[in-house]
Amino acid sequence: MREPVLEDRIGRTMDKEAAAGALAFVARLRSLGLAFETFGEGYWKGKPYWAARYRDEPVLYVLVEGSGPEDGGWTVWSGEGESGWPGEADLDAPLREMAWKNVVRCARCGNGCHPGETRILFGKEFNNVCRTALKFVNPSLEALAFLARLAESRIRGLDRAAAASPPGTPKNRGLKTKNGILRKEFRGVKKRLFDGTTGKK
Repeated sequence: MREPVLEDRIGRTMDKEAAAGALAFVARLRSLGLAFETFGEGYWKGKPYWAARYRDEPVLYVLVEGSGPEDGGWTVWSGEGESGWPGEADLDAPLREMAWKNVVRCARCGNGCHPGETRILFGKEFNNVCRTALKFVNPSLEALAFLARLAESRIRGLDRAAAASPPGTPKNRGLKTKNGILRKEFRGVKKRLFDGTTGKK
């Protein structure tokens, strides 16, 4: 059975405006070397849910339910692992506030990872935090630019960890993929997302 493609799901289930931002965001992540895969077992098996991975480590998670009247839109979670985000303390106040407003508490979702943890996120302590600490439902362009920035930070941390590994340790150099699905009408959204209008590479 063919592996579901995230961009296909976005194009089929989301309206044009929402799809434009989502496709631009996914294209940006692929350009950074992230690969998207669904889950073959566990709570998320068979659901439109993808892990965005780099060096086999989670960077973000994406759920696409669609934007119809009965759907829940789409959601992006952070996948920071144990190391967090290098340089997270350097965020300015508006971005810190955005992050704090989207901290997700443990809801005993059935994924087998409860209870939540006490964590310091961007300089502020939170209790009962889900292991995917940040959750953005139907993210705005500003939120997507912020999430792309977090992904870049996570990638830098994973690259530094790989470079510091002992001599002789096999190194995963990251998954390089090319996105051939981003259509012309989405390029303007991509430009606004990452050329400095709402966020800068």
